[in-house]
Amino acid sequence: MKEICLDFGFTALKKLYQDISLPELTLFTRQPAHNSIGDARKVLDKELSVKFNDDSICGMKIAIAVGSRGIDRLDLVVKGIVDYLVAKGAKPYIVPAMGSHGGATGEGQKRLLADYGITTEKMGVPIISNMDVEDISGPEDGAPIYISRDALRADKIFLVNRIKPHTDFCGRHESGLMKLIAVGLGKHTGALAVHRDGFENIAANVERNARKLIALGKVLGGVGLIENEEHKLCHIEAITSENIVKRDAELLEFARTTMGTLPFEKLDVLFVCRMGKEISGSGMDPNVIGRAKHNPEQKPKVDYVICSDVTGHSHGNAIGLGNADIVTERLVRKIDFKKTYINGITSRGLWGAKIPVVVENDIDALKLSMLLCDKPGDKIRIACIRDTNSINAMYLSPALFKEANGMTCQFEKVIIKHNYIEFT
Repeated sequence: MKEICLDFGFTALKKLYQDISLPELTLFTRQPAHNSIGDARKVLDKELSVKFNDDSICGMKIAIAVGSRGIDRLDLVVKGIVDYLVAKGAKPYIVPAMGSHGGATGEGQKRLLADYGITTEKMGVPIISNMDVEDISGPEDGAPIYISRDALRADKIFLVNRIKPHTDFCGRHESGLMKLIAVGLGKHTGALAVHRDGFENIAANVERNARKLIALGKVLGGVGLIENEEHKLCHIEAITSENIVKRDAELLEFARTTMGTLPFEKLDVLFVCRMGKEISGSGMDPNVIGRAKHNPEQKPKVDYVICSDVTGHSHGNAIGLGNADIVTERLVRKIDFKKTYINGITSRGLWGAKIPVVVENDIDALKLSMLLCDKPGDKIRIACIRDTNSINAMYLSPALFKEANGMTCQFEKVIIKHNYIEFT
């Protein structure tokens, strides 16, 4: 197939804003409100020994369900679970619980786990990665409930996931152990089924499907992880099967208090250096950038969102790009449209796969946003962050200095190399 040559019209665009001068951007930092856990393995081992201290699992095959997000020290946590189960005489193996991620292929999902340091060699147990599912629903359920066949072949399933507010829907259960069952273990087929009724019904579908698997007695328990504003583990909790529904909901409320937010009511421009699937399911967390469709009252209000790059861990999956208004050519050239479109179709969120206005580089993106805002450099409110998991350090324009309460000024100037912004 002949390669398509894209002409973004950069020469014509530049003429519109070539005379605009950028304001000076200065780095500010602030301390996290929630301390991270130092020795995560020690905390995990204690939790497991208290909650899963009997010997009934000796000889059992246990499928450890692991998701696809860039969770802090996920490899350490999974290895700790593996070692504990082996010490109890169980026979664990790992199953990716990723819905449609990894291009909706078994090999793609196995590669994602490897990106996070979870391999057969490092974990010491097999990783079984296929997309086959079975329907565990009964006549009373009213709809199919799909669960990974590899997981169902085990005597018990053990869950491990981060618990946090979801990017696209709200409910009693959002991202966490319940969703890991319904969407993650549902693979591509199950994820499609959970999303089929629209975002307003996802929470109900998640709870129904997860409760079904738990009621069948297939779930041994799990480990819920919560991160602070700096994307560092601040809470680790082992949870037995009978408490998963209750604790998943309670820990979600706790996670709302630990998640980072930008300390401003209003921004003219928010510049995000990179998006990525390990950062957020939507590349850039809409709860941070003010673009959560289920929460129109959220802060800050942002007129223009810029995104400059996509991480290597995303393997070209740029779902969530539609939350931006302006992006760079560098980002667009890295998009794997197959993976991005599969993710968007599965979640019924095609808006997330839409491509915003494309400019040549970061400087052009900022100048275009200033043209659109029609404000001078001393009035425009610009914040620049590395990503939505890194919001305790940001570059601010002069108009935001007075509002940076609780921050410690480092007086470091933004580094610009070849027209692209870099954090020090």
